[in-house]
Amino acid sequence: GAGSRDAFAVLVERYVVKVASYCIKFTRDQRTGEDLAQDIFLQLWAHRSTYKPSHKFNVFLFTAVVNRCRNHNRSWWRRGRHEVEGASDTDAASIEVTQGTQLDELLLRERRRGVQQAIGTLPEKLREVLLLRYEQELDYADIARLVNCPEATVRSRAFHGLKKVRACLQGDLP
Repeated sequence: GAGSRDAFAVLVERYVVKVASYCIKFTRDQRTGEDLAQDIFLQLWAHRSTYKPSHKFNVFLFTAVVNRCRNHNRSWWRRGRHEVEGASDTDAASIEVTQGTQLDELLLRERRRGVQQAIGTLPEKLREVLLLRYEQELDYADIARLVNCPEATVRSRAFHGLKKVRACLQGDLP
């Protein structure tokens, strides 16, 4: 009824930016990420009866997000598109800084762009854990359930992913 549509609209409003951001960074393409996010919310609406209120909604949601992004990447590779079609800038690179000089703002944007590019070079398993942990702020136990592996493996992937991002960023320094 109207009540469930209104409740769903609230959930979409609350999570659409996070879902789109994850999808964009995971796929490394603005348009694809936005399309996937839209598909995910349509899929959630169509299968809303499967949600069990005893579970955390954000874990339920990101289970769908992770699966959809993985499926997209698998089909993308099967079609033979082995190169990224130009990594696009995402919201994180264009967030306005309210204080500081124009130079500070420029440096901050460049740093964010560098981090995004470094994350984009990671293997899928490391990239998904970093995005779920540090962008979506999920705890390790929830991520372990989402990606279907032991919590120790998730922690290891986060550690190695961060190590690779740091190494990539240090390589950018003169």
